[in-house]
Amino acid sequence: MSLYRQLWLAVIATTLVAFSGSFILGMLSTRGYLEEQLGIKNADNAAALALSISQQPNKDRVTQELLVAAQFDSGHYQTIRFADPYGKTLVERNGATSADDVPQWFARLFPIESAPGTAQITSGWQQIGTITVVSHVSFAYRELWRNSIQMLVWFALAGIVTGLIATAVLRRVQRPLANVVAQAHAIGERRFVTIASPGVPELDSLAAAMNSMVTRLKSMFDEQASRIEDLRRRANHDPLTGLANRTYFQNRLQATLDSDESAREGSLLLIRVPDLSELNLRLGRQSMDALLGKIGGCIEQNAKAHEDSFVARLNGADFAVLLQGIPDGRLTAEKILAGLRAIAPQDAGIETIAQIGIGRFARGMSVGAVLARADRALAAAESSGGNNWQTARDENSAFQPTNTSDWVRQIREVIAAGRIRLASYPVRLNDGRLLHDELMLRVQIDEAGDWIAAGQIMPMASRVKLTGELDLTAVDLALERVRAGDTAIAVNLAAESVQSEDFRRELLRRLRSAPPAGRFALEVSEHGLLRHFAAVRSLRESMAGSGCGFGVEHVGRRFVEIARLQELGLDYLKVDASFIGGIDANPENRAFLEGLASIAHGMGAKVIAEGVQTTDELAALPTLGFDGATGPAVTSLKK
Repeated sequence: MSLYRQLWLAVIATTLVAFSGSFILGMLSTRGYLEEQLGIKNADNAAALALSISQQPNKDRVTQELLVAAQFDSGHYQTIRFADPYGKTLVERNGATSADDVPQWFARLFPIESAPGTAQITSGWQQIGTITVVSHVSFAYRELWRNSIQMLVWFALAGIVTGLIATAVLRRVQRPLANVVAQAHAIGERRFVTIASPGVPELDSLAAAMNSMVTRLKSMFDEQASRIEDLRRRANHDPLTGLANRTYFQNRLQATLDSDESAREGSLLLIRVPDLSELNLRLGRQSMDALLGKIGGCIEQNAKAHEDSFVARLNGADFAVLLQGIPDGRLTAEKILAGLRAIAPQDAGIETIAQIGIGRFARGMSVGAVLARADRALAAAESSGGNNWQTARDENSAFQPTNTSDWVRQIREVIAAGRIRLASYPVRLNDGRLLHDELMLRVQIDEAGDWIAAGQIMPMASRVKLTGELDLTAVDLALERVRAGDTAIAVNLAAESVQSEDFRRELLRRLRSAPPAGRFALEVSEHGLLRHFAAVRSLRESMAGSGCGFGVEHVGRRFVEIARLQELGLDYLKVDASFIGGIDANPENRAFLEGLASIAHGMGAKVIAEGVQTTDELAALPTLGFDGATGPAVTSLKK
């Protein structure tokens, strides 16, 4: 029973008890008063009538009857009787005994007695007779009934007003109480939120205790996340420059070359600081370390112009820049070279600060082939001498730039013609059970052309703001597959799509019109989520009750911000493949991955490994706390 209903029942019960007690006492008191007044009236009227009869000179029967009749007709009387000294009735008038406008049950419940008034009639010293007067009780019943109705109306109004005031007070109390309840639910979902002081003393202490607990839990969570982030950085980053180290870079490059979500083409820049040992002797270790830090920062700053760029320090003198979707890296190389010239110490006699080799790559190439191509370009730059960059000369570029209007036209034609389908990749738990099939978008630009991965068109679709239309089409196809079968499905969304309020509204309408009954999930990349966090959180909150799961893919690249993910109530996290490669033989990332899994489980989310290549990697994952995996090693397993 709701609190409001209990409150109203309590008010009604209290009003009824108060009314019943007041009603009974009031009626008895009023009845006593009315009976007393009737008795006094009867006595006074009897004395007055007796005096009138006594003063008549002719005390004949006719005169006596006329006086009795006149008195009876002048007021409300039940009986007026004139008897002789021996009790014989000489004259008597009787009226009605009931009040027609008062309920009979009320008259029976509160009977009113009209005490008779008597007086002696004399003539000199001789007694002529006795007069008895009994007033009618109907007016007393009417007065008693009217008082009862007024009392009932008053108590009813008082009860309603009391109930409304109590409801208003309860609503004032319920709002902060609802905040406390919502906070408790959030804690149950591993989301740590604080609430404002309710302003109600009884709830202030509860809210303060809950906020204190949330603060402690969040502090513990942040501390744990900080320790694990430190482990990640030590395992995957160069301590001097803060850039990715060689192992992490190679894993990232491997994931880029293997992933269907990545761009079809890109470029790799190898940057070398020549004569590092000589510079070290000339500048000193401390100054050289500071210079290398500036060099790393300069390279990263210039590479940031491209959203999907990735910078690493491969060894003491070598740096690398991975540019996805940028087949021609010459402009970036020129900017980096100009920036490095600007930071070179003028008084150190440094003539050559850097030489850059540029190699173009295509998805499907091996890591060794890509590095070898860029290394040959770097060798050409070194042989040329001075600060310069060179491109590999064994590339047959098929890159043909397409203008924006052509992309808009082609993407809209693809959607209109239905040249869109979804490729399925299984995600399995450690025991081999299917968690869901991850569906990835495939499009056919030309009617007779090949089907290409979404990663090749999404960057341009994002630029022309068409990712939302592609994603809604993908969701429609996925929901059809859910309704047609019994397999759980997950669909990737672009965070740029989620940023659109129209997209979120359309997506929710689809989910609510055809509830997926727990067999459908949406996921966004970590990078896109953190860029458009407010929009993704709004979508996640709006999805409550839709039966749709929610996850994040490519997790780990920005682990320092993982604390924000706990606000979303995620169902699963997919850890980026660059952290998984060679995990069975490479212990450097194990502590980081174990900590990441622990934090994810603390948020109530499953942990899935992406891009698992070998059965040895697959076997090592459960020991790190992972719940499942996806990738070539999983796809090859029999269902």
